[in-house]
Amino acid sequence: MLLPPDPLLGPVSLTDPAALAAVLAPTLVPGAAPPLLRLRYLEHDVGSSMLVWYRAGIGSDGADVVVSCGRVPGAPLRPEPPGAPGPAAELLAAGVHQPNAEVDGITVAWYPFDPALPALAGDPAIFVPAGAARSDGPWRRLAWMPRQRAVLACGDVVVKMEADLHRLLAGVRHLDLLRSVVRTPEVLAVDEQTGVYVQELLAGRPLGPPDAVAWANAAGALVGRIMGAGDGPSAWPVPRIGPSDLLAATAPVQRLAAHAAPDLAARIERVAVHLGASTPGPEPGTPLHLTHGDFNAGQLVARPGGDLGLVDIDTLCLAPAGQDLATYATNLLAGRSGDLAVAESALAGLLAGYGAPPPGELPWLVAVAALRRLDRPIRRFKRDWHERLYRLLTDVETLAARV
Repeated sequence: MLLPPDPLLGPVSLTDPAALAAVLAPTLVPGAAPPLLRLRYLEHDVGSSMLVWYRAGIGSDGADVVVSCGRVPGAPLRPEPPGAPGPAAELLAAGVHQPNAEVDGITVAWYPFDPALPALAGDPAIFVPAGAARSDGPWRRLAWMPRQRAVLACGDVVVKMEADLHRLLAGVRHLDLLRSVVRTPEVLAVDEQTGVYVQELLAGRPLGPPDAVAWANAAGALVGRIMGAGDGPSAWPVPRIGPSDLLAATAPVQRLAAHAAPDLAARIERVAVHLGASTPGPEPGTPLHLTHGDFNAGQLVARPGGDLGLVDIDTLCLAPAGQDLATYATNLLAGRSGDLAVAESALAGLLAGYGAPPPGELPWLVAVAALRRLDRPIRRFKRDWHERLYRLLTDVETLAARV
């Protein structure tokens, strides 16, 4: 997949594997052949920054490499942390002799040497307090968002690394704040200097998109309990996100989708203008309620007793009623045929468990949450990304027409 060139980010197209041979060459052992590259993930703010994650065919198992340019979120390139020779030696054996490099204005970083997550290249066990339950097996990667965060697990322990200290502290604080409402993992240790915190691995079965409809009723009840927890007299130390903020967050998504598919740009602009004109308001009078902020089935664990646990709460905020319902349902939209019907089924289940009449602004919230997903086929480098983008935009237009 090749995106149209972005003149503000230099002459090399970071989404063109062939063009990256000269960029990666200084990081490889002399004489090494350019590795085969498979696109994994993209972050692109048109005219500002680009980050591309590749899977490289080197060594016996392959390796992850990230190339970036422009104002990429995250800290500047940092030196390798103590304890890094292990991963460095493994990369060297695979043919990489320089895990971090700057080549003609492009940053190259081979996993686990993430410039914004220096602790990732060290031993995660050093952060686990003595006496914490942990098996002697290898650490496994549960999640990694380059330049942002990583999640590793071993036995009953999870180590989370955050490039954003504010997000780290919010995640720790919110786990405690919501414990009276929902089972959340216990925090075992926090290291602010390295951006790391340790928590228990919540017992149960992690849920995902295939479980979203079946568990929608219970998820809707949980949304209601979270909202109720914030309706007391105490002020919650969380961000306030009003309707205009939610719509503004779709702007980079619109830019990338229009940049990648100019033939759809006019339709994207029309639907955004319609949603802007129908924004709930006046905003000072829009009630805001305690909201998870990124509520979807992937945040949930089906507990042994049949209840739900919640594993990530660092996006907790005050937002319009129904925002969590909207994000849960639209998380099922990915540009596949039939996605909208599945999302609508999930929304019906959510409302059945919610325990209150649907919020009046819910149709608008659903349409805006769907618009925010418009770039997903591009960022995930789906082979049929244009067809998926077309179908996803059609779903957004259908939802926006109900506002």
